[in-house]
Amino acid sequence: MPPRSSSSDASIGDLLWVFFSPRGRISREPYWLGLGVVFFLLAIIAGIMVRSAVMETGPDGEVFLRMDEQSGVLEILAFVLQWVMIALVAKRCHDRGLSGFLSLLTLVPLISIPFVIFMGIGAGQPGPNRYGPAPNIRPQRGASNRPD
Repeated sequence: MPPRSSSSDASIGDLLWVFFSPRGRISREPYWLGLGVVFFLLAIIAGIMVRSAVMETGPDGEVFLRMDEQSGVLEILAFVLQWVMIALVAKRCHDRGLSGFLSLLTLVPLISIPFVIFMGIGAGQPGPNRYGPAPNIRPQRGASNRPD
């Protein structure tokens, strides 16, 4: 794997770039590791939401779940994790020479999982492409690369 930046140690800026910026390129290894973190955190959020849900029976016998007050915070965290997934997929699209706008396919329920898997299987383009230098290098501020 090429170096992440000019220093050999990962900085907070590098981690923020990997998880929150849709600019640049990442190879398969950081893509799968990042998605593993996202799905692990989503599983924790889902578990908390299920445990905090209260099952109630309506007057006509219908059973429904009522969410606890803390579910609003959990929903915001789930939204942030969705953005992280979009950013990871956008950078992976860039590595394969595709537009980052394709990462919005992660919002389509029946297409999302196959698309995320498909993006993680194929190899990226070797060397620099129109989306940046070799993968896993954080783009410099003011670089002329298109951020789509």
